[in-house]
Amino acid sequence: MRIALALGVIAGLSGLSHAAQTIATSAIFGATTQHSAQCVIGNPSTRTIAVQVSIVDESGNPLQVSSTCNEPIPAGFNCSVFANSIPSGAAVACSATASGSIDKLRGTFTLSDGNAVALRSVELQ
Repeated sequence: MRIALALGVIAGLSGLSHAAQTIATSAIFGATTQHSAQCVIGNPSTRTIAVQVSIVDESGNPLQVSSTCNEPIPAGFNCSVFANSIPSGAAVACSATASGSIDKLRGTFTLSDGNAVALRSVELQ
């Protein structure tokens, strides 16, 4: 009985290596003049990676974006998600979730004012 239970646990854990993984920022605030947010995800690996990217307000509600990362990101390429109208008095965040390993993914999240001047930029971790 114990052997069967141990084998069942090992079999269940073997699927965890392919579970979704996420890199993200904490919620950040640029200034009361912040207007837009851009999240750029880079794939410096040697394989294509499918990624879901979202920009959310400080409560976790998704913001409307004008671009998405609907297609998998080929090796050596970037994907950019852009929110053109973010709350001026609130923090926002970016996250990228991949169906497999995120070890090679890199990301930068930048808040800009209405003149496209960067106010604050952080790396996804």
